[in-house]
Amino acid sequence: MNIEFTYIHLYWHIIAISVLLIISGYVLKKDSSQYLPLLLAVNIFGMMPQFFGYYFYDEFFTLILSASFLLLYVQKRGVANLVELLSRKSSILVVLFSLYMALQSVVGIIENDDIRILRWVVFYLGLIPLYASVTLSLERSGNVNNSIILLIVVYLLIYLLIGVYFEFTYGNRFHSQISFVGGTSYSLFPILLLYIAMYSNIRKGKANPSVVNNYFIVAMLIFIGMYLDSRLIQVSLFIWLVTLVFIGRYFLWLKMSLIYAAVVMAYVSVTYTWFTIDQLEPQPAQPVEVLESKPTEKTTVPLKPHFQSQKILDGLNVYVNHNIVGSLIVFFKDNDSDFTRSLQLQAVKDIFDKANITRKLFGYGAYSHKVLMAKEMNLLLDKNLTRILISEKASKITGTRSDATKVNRIYRTNAINAILVDFGLVGVALLISLYAVLFNSLLVRRDREIYSIMAVLGLSFIWLFFSNINDVYLLYMMLIPGLIHKITDKEVRT
Repeated sequence: MNIEFTYIHLYWHIIAISVLLIISGYVLKKDSSQYLPLLLAVNIFGMMPQFFGYYFYDEFFTLILSASFLLLYVQKRGVANLVELLSRKSSILVVLFSLYMALQSVVGIIENDDIRILRWVVFYLGLIPLYASVTLSLERSGNVNNSIILLIVVYLLIYLLIGVYFEFTYGNRFHSQISFVGGTSYSLFPILLLYIAMYSNIRKGKANPSVVNNYFIVAMLIFIGMYLDSRLIQVSLFIWLVTLVFIGRYFLWLKMSLIYAAVVMAYVSVTYTWFTIDQLEPQPAQPVEVLESKPTEKTTVPLKPHFQSQKILDGLNVYVNHNIVGSLIVFFKDNDSDFTRSLQLQAVKDIFDKANITRKLFGYGAYSHKVLMAKEMNLLLDKNLTRILISEKASKITGTRSDATKVNRIYRTNAINAILVDFGLVGVALLISLYAVLFNSLLVRRDREIYSIMAVLGLSFIWLFFSNINDVYLLYMMLIPGLIHKITDKEVRT
């Protein structure tokens, strides 16, 4: 089915933004203690809708809300607490990171002669009021665990239903990601915050029951991960379940693992035996010219509605070896589905080899990676064309982008590659320093669960290797020590 998808009309965005501004402004003015739940809501739901190919809502509302909160705070309580907060060592690091990234964004404007990069200057400067407002709001904010869980569960269900709608209406669940919502590796990042909130509710048990059943959440997450082909959800959930062992929740781990396995088994059983599937005809090795010109031959095989044990076993084998094992060892061993990603890392190495010491340390300026990566990736894609064509014809999901035979003028890569090229080793070091400050703050506590929480937070750094989430304020919110202590119900001065 060939369908042209267009972005949502501008007037709908204007209406949505206007309504949301009125509601959020009213709530914040009436009760500033609702600032944190409100901020979390806009940063969770703001990651979903596309604004003409960009993700704008979370940035816009975060900047407006954080500035508004600080103005209200100073008006009521003066500037003494704000000045004291910004004089702390951890705050100075945040300010340094913010100013450095903003300065390099100015460099990006000059280097690329592109005033649109001004967005990144504003974005990184916005980290200072975001950090200050979140930290100052913690004193009056109530328990946010259930708010986080409810917000993210509703968000995920909406995201799933959009995929289902496009599946039944347009024949492809992934078409929603063309011009309507973000891709799974970007839009599903909030699940990491969900995992952290679930830890706290698990620890409290019946004293503070979760607003949504934890077993339902596990079942929902694995189903969404499989239905939308998101290995990041599947692997992160797998790791989260393993961390339950480290906090001594053996029986809970067993029950949740059984739910995980049951959903996987049910999904594989149905999709591999009850639905019509397209099977690729085996093809002998062929020259590149033939692979480029000859369409993939498929035969549609209508399957009888009954379970077929061999097909189920084949499906489970694919799931375990490709989705879990293959994803866990991707940093150590290439595989076909992640081959292009490994080429991107090689492109960054090639850029660094050609760079002088100044460029290596400070980078080329924000958004410079798009052009620099395109030049190197064109060479690497051409050099490895045969392998790319074969892997795409063997495993490509219908409707996804092809990297073969395409000359790129710009190239979109993952976050860590973008930071290395745009902001250099200094930018990466400053980001790692934010993680170090957070982990040091957490290690002050002697909780049994602290290492599990750190493991989940570590996944946010791993996420940088698979998606470009540099423009996600939620990532930087998760690096604010006070917020993590608040979610896990610990009062620790940061």
